[in-house]
Amino acid sequence: MNINRILTGVLGFPIIAAILILSNNYIFDIIMAFIAFIMMDEYCKSFKDQKIKPIKWISYISCIYIAILHIIPEQYMQMMINFSIPIIVTILFLHIILSNMKINIIDVSATLFGIVYIVFFFSFVSKLRGIQNGHILVWYIFMAAWGTDILGLVVGRHLIKNKHYFSQISPKKTIEGCIGGILGATLFVLIYTILVNNYFNMNINYYIIASFAVIWSIIGQIRRFCSIYNKKICKNKGF
Repeated sequence: MNINRILTGVLGFPIIAAILILSNNYIFDIIMAFIAFIMMDEYCKSFKDQKIKPIKWISYISCIYIAILHIIPEQYMQMMINFSIPIIVTILFLHIILSNMKINIIDVSATLFGIVYIVFFFSFVSKLRGIQNGHILVWYIFMAAWGTDILGLVVGRHLIKNKHYFSQISPKKTIEGCIGGILGATLFVLIYTILVNNYFNMNINYYIIASFAVIWSIIGQIRRFCSIYNKKICKNKGF
């Protein structure tokens, strides 16, 4: 079994638990923005061996959006987003002109994709945390992720003898592991739902939440495949 992934889970769980339980919305947003910044840095570095050059300073500044989600009133936040999107696009295209085409449309596209992929989607974690009962509901994201990783790893590598490999993108990933990951996410989410319904007097439908668990697990596994694929492409300096 992958020792690094086990250690990451063992050490990461109390840290995540402390952040989710002890922090308020403002502190939580700042922590999420910091994590997004680290993810953005890794995203930009992943292109270092290619001819693609994301515009880093805009990518990094965009992470501030997560940090101010609950500071600026919602009605003004929506206005700010409506104005910031065309402003960002305009600045990005100005880079093409001012750099004498050293920055091109592919660089701009990579920058925009990173902002959407990391900042926009990651901001939903903070938004979920900020709604009513959000401190309870936000755990579902982590339950689905942990269930997918743990059972996917156990089933895919240890319980199945005749393995069917999913894709050459990730040679060690098996179809059995993918299915095990989906089952693991569903199991973890259902167990958590039982606890939530019994101890927090909530009435979450088990069938609906199980359906969401399947979707979350599939999306998580697709995202991981995309990350692995991107890292492999980056090694091809002739891209």
